[in-house]
Amino acid sequence: MSQTPSAARSTTKPTTEPATEPTAAPRSEATSAAAPGPGRGRAPSSSAGTSATASSATSVAAPRGWKAVLRLITLGVIFVAVPASLALATVWLVPEGNDYALATRLKHERLAGAGATRSKVVFVGGSNLAYGQDSAALEDATGRYVVNMGMNGYFGVRFMLEEVKPDLRAGDLVVMAFEYDSFYKSADGTASDLLMAVKARPENLAFLTWSQRLDVLQAVPYVAQHKLVRLVREVGRGARDWVRGYSAEDPTALFDRIESLAGFEARGDLVSHRGVEWADAPNPGYDLSHLEIDAGVIARMQEFARVMREAGVTVFVSYSPVAESFYGEHQGAIRRLHETLRTASLEVPSPPEAFVMPDAWFFDTVYHLKEERRHERARRLLGDIEAALGAATAPGVVAVDAPEAP
Repeated sequence: MSQTPSAARSTTKPTTEPATEPTAAPRSEATSAAAPGPGRGRAPSSSAGTSATASSATSVAAPRGWKAVLRLITLGVIFVAVPASLALATVWLVPEGNDYALATRLKHERLAGAGATRSKVVFVGGSNLAYGQDSAALEDATGRYVVNMGMNGYFGVRFMLEEVKPDLRAGDLVVMAFEYDSFYKSADGTASDLLMAVKARPENLAFLTWSQRLDVLQAVPYVAQHKLVRLVREVGRGARDWVRGYSAEDPTALFDRIESLAGFEARGDLVSHRGVEWADAPNPGYDLSHLEIDAGVIARMQEFARVMREAGVTVFVSYSPVAESFYGEHQGAIRRLHETLRTASLEVPSPPEAFVMPDAWFFDTVYHLKEERRHERARRLLGDIEAALGAATAPGVVAVDAPEAP
């Protein structure tokens, strides 16, 4: 039976009370909040009940709120991770237009295998070296093991210098020969080109700073997009050729055949443009006259030369071959660059004009010599190499002085 407050009972049962009533009063007071009688008020009881209900609702809402947040986070991760994974898969699984980047493996294999038996001459730079160096002639002339590391100026000066450091030894000679463009753009290079170098040879990742690695990662969507566009174009071209009943000439096919792994000889020279006539005018390069030299490039070269000197490695700067028309247009800027390099205490044995050559000698850019003219660059460079090595010319110099091509 439920207990009724004593005040209420006194109006109905004035004289007769059970023997146990005195003990019931304290219990009635203890439970009055749950079962209030007249005069005790219902507001406090209602407030306590509402408070308890609100507390319970809050305790239920909190987990539900966290679950909603977790769902949003999960959806966000999926929204980012799925496209990123698809982009990465596209970059890694879809082949490039050509396999030029794979030459980095060939060059590093030669560089790593060189120092055990004899000292070496290592050329560091961009595509001016790939297209326009006669390493075999210089190897014969100097008696040194020659390695041509030149590939792509868009790798940046930092990467090109860092990638050769581990395999250089006392007594070696390094010739830094960058295109003029390289002195006016970031020493860190272009992320999309570095991505190709890392894909072709994952070990190349070790030569990048953390900032460069982040840039390479951010370049994945850009590269994936361009690959997909190329695939769409190739499919469209194939469909067009099927409708026509014949295969139309692909304007990029010639370029892809030239810039290929198979186009490199063992020392790292590209020779696949031998006998090829480039129909278009050579790429004119950067407008040096309206650009500022990147101080970071000079600083990287200075630091490299200092570290190498301490290790007993000789380092000097040699200029890229350049077309007469380009030199004439930007002579002032090129002379200022020359003075900057000399002021920076870098060894520069020959001035820029020593490597200025007729426009007709160049292939598809103002820096790429035709294959038949590579010996001319080697001939002009040989004296600087011999002076740096302090050695007499070895048999084989005739290869450097080969007759000029018509």
